Amino acid sequence: MHFILSLSSNNSLTKHTLQLNNGQTWLIHTSSPISLNHSLFEIASTEFSGIIRITVLPDSDPKYEVILNRFCSCYLVSRDAAFTKPLCVEYKWEKKGWGELLMLAHLLHLQLLNDSDCGVTVLHDLKYRSIDGLVGDSWLLKTNPVSVTWHSTGGIREEFQEDIFSTLSEDVDGLNPLGITTTSFGFGVYNNHYNLGYFLYGIAMLAKIGEGSTSLKPILFTCSRSHELQKKIEL
Repeated sequence: MHFILSLSSNNSLTKHTLQLNNGQTWLIHTSSPISLNHSLFEIASTEFSGIIRITVLPDSDPKYEVILNRFCSCYLVSRDAAFTKPLCVEYKWEKKGWGELLMLAHLLHLQLLNDSDCGVTVLHDLKYRSIDGLVGDSWLLKTNPVSVTWHSTGGIREEFQEDIFSTLSEDVDGLNPLGITTTSFGFGVYNNHYNLGYFLYGIAMLAKIGEGSTSLKPILFTCSRSHELQKKIEL
């Protein structure tokens, strides 16, 4: 359990600095004066009406305190997400107080952020481990289109092809209805639609990867004949 080492306040009683025994420093900003006192494990105050913002100082480094003080008077109250453009989402943050809104963005936000269109500023000097400070009340996140295809975008290296063929062949053989003697619907294999889908997926993958390969034709023929026989029995 962590306990309080010290609590100090500025002259206007609107900024308070809390030191904990785990090395953390907390900054407490208030919209109006408040008198705080503390024991080892709790903080008490006089009657208060207003906004309280509590921020952990990154690495307890005083150099970040100036940045946090600059944006302490503006705070977030709500968020709206709009999908108005293809492959884009725009976040609009409703704020109160005065000044600009400071928030935190993780690595994915920064990768997708189109800062030229929404006027945000990344504060690379303000970091909480892997997340950075970001100033602005509108974020436009945009991703590149991803093509949908059966083909491997990087191709299949020749030395891995035999392993792929072998693995897929074993998967398809395991679902071969000719090896099952029951006469129930679908030989008992296709009662589960997942199995049927996986069976057809294996055939399709073998056909796509092995285009022009004579070594795979017997396997494909057996799989296809098995599926045709299954369909005839269903009829």
